[in-house]
Amino acid sequence: METNTKGISEQFNKEPDRIGPYNVAQYSQPVMTAAQFGNLSEDQRTRILSDRQSIFLHGAALEDSDQDQNLGELPIKLSGKDISLQRAIDLGKTLPPSKKLELVKDILNENVTYSSAEADADIPRRPNVPMPDVIDYAQTSRETLDNGHGDCEDYAILGADLLKRMGMPPQDVQVLSGAVYNNKGEHLFDHANLAVKTAPNSWDVSELVNDKASILPASSYLQNGLKGQLFFVPSISIGGDASASSFHVPQPEGLPKDRFEPEQSPSKPPPSPQNGLAL
Repeated sequence: METNTKGISEQFNKEPDRIGPYNVAQYSQPVMTAAQFGNLSEDQRTRILSDRQSIFLHGAALEDSDQDQNLGELPIKLSGKDISLQRAIDLGKTLPPSKKLELVKDILNENVTYSSAEADADIPRRPNVPMPDVIDYAQTSRETLDNGHGDCEDYAILGADLLKRMGMPPQDVQVLSGAVYNNKGEHLFDHANLAVKTAPNSWDVSELVNDKASILPASSYLQNGLKGQLFFVPSISIGGDASASSFHVPQPEGLPKDRFEPEQSPSKPPPSPQNGLAL
């Protein structure tokens, strides 16, 4: 996900319940003064603005997707056959959570091709979308299926929408947004994926691996990364009901347990980087 901070900074210290036409709840990021924000490192400021942008854009796409009453009419491919999306949704309603997620993974992989965030610049913006000028446009489910391509958050938003339509409780479906680091603690890129509660005490993550959706156990994936080389560190989650909150997950040793320190005094300098990771 490419970060574009245009239009975010002036909204940073506001706490509206609605962004334009959208009901987007706030996540647990305390309001800062301008002095506190200015005292943070550049990496910290970028992280906060990126998270704020994700709440606006991903929450709006989830809400718009949820309001699309005719999505099931779209044709899709499943196991190489042409069927309506509604037929797949109806099948998903009969399955347990883990099998629902497997079905959604297959729908994603057969109907959506991965494209980079830069390709989003050419996607026409839907009416009333918040921040229409940002480069990294968050598509609704219909837009992703109609266009046939999307990047990480588009996969996650479509997956979350389909799971809810298959009967998953909204609180058990979370779009995670954060960043990917290498095993030296160096920030590589911003990223989003989908976390799903598939059992009472177990979550799975639908993650793009080699440009295809794969299902990974959240406990292992968030602790050990991909082959010990790439580590996804979520900073917020946006629920299937478009509400947003912090997603506190124990992180691998050497990576941050908190993405930033918002309550530090303006008189204190930003915390020193640890293991090469500037936070």
